[in-house]
Amino acid sequence: MKQAHICLDETLGVRYAILPGDPARLDRVAAQLESVRELAYNREFRSLTGTYKGVPVLAVSTGIGGSSAGICVEELHNIGITAAIRIGSCGALQTGIALGDLILVCGLLQNGPPMYEMPDKPSDLRKPAHSSRDTYNIHPAAPPTESPILYN
Repeated sequence: MKQAHICLDETLGVRYAILPGDPARLDRVAAQLESVRELAYNREFRSLTGTYKGVPVLAVSTGIGGSSAGICVEELHNIGITAAIRIGSCGALQTGIALGDLILVCGLLQNGPPMYEMPDKPSDLRKPAHSSRDTYNIHPAAPPTESPILYN
């Protein structure tokens, strides 16, 4: 069934999604894919599909904040997405984290206990392919907090 906000349905047959916040970041994702095809653009939800090393991938922008990302993830689940990676930027309230540092998120606190948790932390981290930096400060972060009160 066609989803109300992302305007996609299960006939895509894709299991993996990449989720930037900003719709303009899909251009950077598209540059890493082959056979790219734009799919839909409704509100903050822009989508495209392509292949990465022969694997079909869907990329959908989620907009700003947890509310629109939640809508996107729910609708992606409804069309058969089984794994998603959120890419992009975030703010940090703790010291010791600089611009460009890589944050490994292991869950999310949203007015209570973690909603989602990764079973294992990645053990084989590599330098991003299109980066001018030689080293990265990698922060296995405690579950971050998403709250609308941070924007007031």
